[in-house]
Amino acid sequence: RGLKTLFSPADFRGLAPEISRVKAGGFLRNLETRFVSRCGDPVSVLLNASALRGADGAAAGVICTARDMTELKRKDEELRRKEAQLRQSEKLSLVGQLAAGIAHEINNPLGSILGFVQAAALRLKDADPLMHPLRCIEEESLRCKGLAQDLRLSRVAVHVGGLREQGLGHERPAAQGLESQCRRALEVL
Repeated sequence: RGLKTLFSPADFRGLAPEISRVKAGGFLRNLETRFVSRCGDPVSVLLNASALRGADGAAAGVICTARDMTELKRKDEELRRKEAQLRQSEKLSLVGQLAAGIAHEINNPLGSILGFVQAAALRLKDADPLMHPLRCIEEESLRCKGLAQDLRLSRVAVHVGGLREQGLGHERPAAQGLESQCRRALEVL
């Protein structure tokens, strides 16, 4: 096949200065370009070329070698995709560690609050006007402790629609904000 038939017209026009340089005695080393296969499909190649001289030393043509880069490009793209997945996985792991750390830090003071509230409630009679606020504090503290437990036990997973909380078997209204918080954290990472 002639050199012109190996390229699309646009690619050949782009290579014309390089080919002229080769014909004048120069060479090409590892030029990435595209060939057109016999069935008309583009094929990525690494092209090397040098001038072919006749017995009289005049340029008789150009000799080219081309290495098909299709498989190498496919593997390179696959590697980039896997690296992106690994980075995403690392981000999600960091978010999970952050959530577990926050849950731990929330549980410590909640334990103290619950202990004091329950001790104070034992000293009061049911009719005492402070009993109702203490029960409210106890209920809200237990609710917060449950949310912190959910935060520790939940894991953040990639889902078709983005991030979702999974692993709890149920959703709690206050825990639903976890998705948006994780999205914001991932944007920062």
